[in-house]
Amino acid sequence: MPELPEEPRLPSRRELEQAIWSVMIAICVVPVVYSFSLLVRERFSLIQAAEPMAAFPYHWWLVFICLGGGAVVGLIIWKIAPESEGPGLQVVIAAFNKRDGHLRTRTGASKYVATLITVGSGTPNGIVSPSAVLGNSVASMIGRIGNTEKDRDLQKTLSLCGVSAALSTLLGAPVGAALFAVEVVYGNYILYRRFFYCLISSVTAHAVTHFLGMETAYFDITLPELSLTGYGLFLVILTALFSVMINIGYISVYQRIHDFFSDLSHRMIPWLVPAVGMGLAALIMVPLYQKLIDFSLLGGSAFRITAAAAAPWYVIAVLIVVIVIATSLVAGSGGSGGLFMPVMTVGVLTGILVGNAYPPFIFFFIVAGMSAALCTTLNVPLASAVLGIELFGPPAILPSIIGALTGYIFAKRYVIYHEIQWEALKESDQEKD
Repeated sequence: MPELPEEPRLPSRRELEQAIWSVMIAICVVPVVYSFSLLVRERFSLIQAAEPMAAFPYHWWLVFICLGGGAVVGLIIWKIAPESEGPGLQVVIAAFNKRDGHLRTRTGASKYVATLITVGSGTPNGIVSPSAVLGNSVASMIGRIGNTEKDRDLQKTLSLCGVSAALSTLLGAPVGAALFAVEVVYGNYILYRRFFYCLISSVTAHAVTHFLGMETAYFDITLPELSLTGYGLFLVILTALFSVMINIGYISVYQRIHDFFSDLSHRMIPWLVPAVGMGLAALIMVPLYQKLIDFSLLGGSAFRITAAAAAPWYVIAVLIVVIVIATSLVAGSGGSGGLFMPVMTVGVLTGILVGNAYPPFIFFFIVAGMSAALCTTLNVPLASAVLGIELFGPPAILPSIIGALTGYIFAKRYVIYHEIQWEALKESDQEKD
């Protein structure tokens, strides 16, 4: 006699509690992250408005702004929360695997202020990675208030809910944000019992931002309803491969700069090291500062892809080099600036570079380049594919998947945060779970 299917099981009390916590965390994370985004942009706007009064030609004032800002950032980080230095995602990964997702409130507070100064000064670093720290920190604070800290498994889940809510608030991509949160801490595999609570949190954050009319768009393009030709598909694959190679180079540059400044911090006053990194980044940026402004690549602004797509190929090539080096100098020296958005930007610029050879399909190359860049540097294949589809719509399905697969196949042994020992963390987490 064939076995009868099991009766549908109602959610347990524990599952309902976790779902409620996920919603509460999202509601608390949205105002923190959204205000953070607004303040970063406002600070950069004020600096731009004040620049004509400084009487420095050719934007050289940026160097002094970054030197001063870097010194203040160094003081904030080293005196208040040294663990908040750098991009941010490495802090989330370490907290999840080593401290069950716990972050001190001061870690989030120092990250908020330090990133506001760093990115608001006009560096091309992003605010997505620092926002992940803010989301994690808010979740930890709620855990302390709600007395969930003793439940290690629950606290780890809630920390990821904070991360996914933060990313969903900024990017407007709830499924990709939830996938990213679980993939990035586990090193490209997913624990689904955590994923669905992250999805509840990211969908809640997305609903709140949507109904309150909060701006979340980081890109100004819509993919055309075109069918890829054989030649177009070939160029999509070529773009993905090219993006993988460029971002492997990005990884190498960041890691070398990070190691250099780590050694330098033992030879000079540690809190002055970010000032050196930000000052050097500003020197590199000055010659192309106006282009960076024209394309909205500074100060946490929304990237004007359509403007960049009209630029000559050699300008795009130089911009890629400048962004890779400048963001690595800022983040690698301990300054508080993310690498998530710069990585996406480099992938988009790679697509534009290839698109000069075949303009009708340039936007498909942009998607493939971005997806491959994210997967190469952060080793998150599913999140990379889904983010591309959510951000650009159904026409992005094929190029986004091709980009993510290419990045995973050719670069799965790479990850930009080389200080994270992935295999050891995986074994440790499996033992705890």
